Amino acid sequence: MEHCIMSSQSNPSDSAAAPVQPGTDSSATSSSSAGGGFGVFVLVIALVLCAGIGFSTLMKQGVKQQEGGAWHGGAQAGAELPPVEAAGWINSEGVSPEELKGNVVVLHGWFVDCPYCWREAPELVELHEKFSGQGVKFVGLTHESGEMIPRIEGFVEENKITWPQGYGALDTLLALNAEYFPVVWVVGRDGRIFWSTDGQGSLEEAIRLALAG
Repeated sequence: MEHCIMSSQSNPSDSAAAPVQPGTDSSATSSSSAGGGFGVFVLVIALVLCAGIGFSTLMKQGVKQQEGGAWHGGAQAGAELPPVEAAGWINSEGVSPEELKGNVVVLHGWFVDCPYCWREAPELVELHEKFSGQGVKFVGLTHESGEMIPRIEGFVEENKITWPQGYGALDTLLALNAEYFPVVWVVGRDGRIFWSTDGQGSLEEAIRLALAG
């Protein structure tokens, strides 16, 4: 599975997501010619600070890099599911702990400008239909704010997604250590992560195993 880092600059029609190279502002160029080394020093400090802030503000787009031959899908099997919270919801008025309790939960992290999220959506729709009425709850989460609602709704409608979609869900995604998208977790009836994007086998197999557990 290919992945993106969250971005507000990619296009769903892109065939691949590539790292965005730092741009150079014309005014900064003129300043650097006058300021010399000081300008370089300030730039280095700014980059260090940005790295410390994390993906919530660094909204770069990129292809996920492999390390040690494994994809990183955030929180791993055995971790407890954090509270599923969002600033607002589409297809639902919200998801309460009571609704999720005792069910297998398929939690999907995505964002509008991730081309791979668009590619993955049809498979999720198919699985949602396949496991309908079997004690499986699907929930989608995006970090994007309410300002993006028209585009979020466009993603949901175009892909015929009918299950709850939370926007402004950055806190939950951070708690799940999500960085690369799309990302999927299967949560068992015990409220702990049973499978993540890093896990072996397919998502469908993971859902079936979680139901049997």
